[in-house]
Amino acid sequence: PSARPVTLLTCSRSCAYSTRLQVPPFQLSAVVSKLQLSMMFTATAQDGLARCGVMMIRNTPIHTPTAMLYTRRGGCMFLTPDMMEKLRPEAQLLQVNTTQFLNLPSPEIIQQYGKGIHNYIGTPSWPVLASNRDPTLTEYLGTKPSNNTAAYMTIYTGGAYVAPERYMQAISAMQPDLFIALADEVPGDTKLKRVKQSVDRTTNWLGECIKIHQQQEQQQPPQQQQQEEPNHNTADASANPNSSGGSSSPSRQLFAPVVGGGIAAERARAAQAVAEKDVAGVRHRVQVEQLSCL
Repeated sequence: PSARPVTLLTCSRSCAYSTRLQVPPFQLSAVVSKLQLSMMFTATAQDGLARCGVMMIRNTPIHTPTAMLYTRRGGCMFLTPDMMEKLRPEAQLLQVNTTQFLNLPSPEIIQQYGKGIHNYIGTPSWPVLASNRDPTLTEYLGTKPSNNTAAYMTIYTGGAYVAPERYMQAISAMQPDLFIALADEVPGDTKLKRVKQSVDRTTNWLGECIKIHQQQEQQQPPQQQQQEEPNHNTADASANPNSSGGSSSPSRQLFAPVVGGGIAAERARAAQAVAEKDVAGVRHRVQVEQLSCL
């Protein structure tokens, strides 16, 4: 309490404005982490609520909107890794379904391999988003219902209950650049009672995923290998004054799913619950006075 606050001077990309934040020493690391996360994405154009921008992942600028290559069990359909390179720069990311790495191969196998999902699937230079489902399949519509502790889904080896702990174990072994938390998915025409249950469960599981993620980040430092990867868009980064050049995003970034089915009120409730969590991809409207009082 007697320690003097630390003054942080933050500025916009164009240095058009700056802000001084008075931060107590015991909150310094948390505030700096949030500032780093806010610098992960830079808007370059905006029309209403729609924005274009540059997102830094693994020292590589990703220009949004972008194309993300679909994979099944880590393999890009009908394309070998050398052919995938010819799709740059239009394609800049790989989508990998986390639930397809819960068994054969299991998180234990990938963890023992020790080099993460990038090298495991033979694409070390591609940023990877680990999603919570396959967009072409319906893993969550199984013969058994999900419960408050786990989601029931059909994976490669059959039906299985997947709890947040097991899901995050796979995330820890895969070491993706971005990942989406576990969700209780329901069809768009689901009744209100079940949709409310889905929102409540997903919100609770998000809290568990965040807690486990924070514990994993404390136990396992960011991989130096990710920072040593070559920058495939160096020319683009230097030519774009709005990109962040050599800076990179903080460790693995957790994105939250927004559920709610076909009911607008429940989707809004789910979105509000996400906005209250410490996750990536959410633009928090926080007053400077609030930051200075942390």
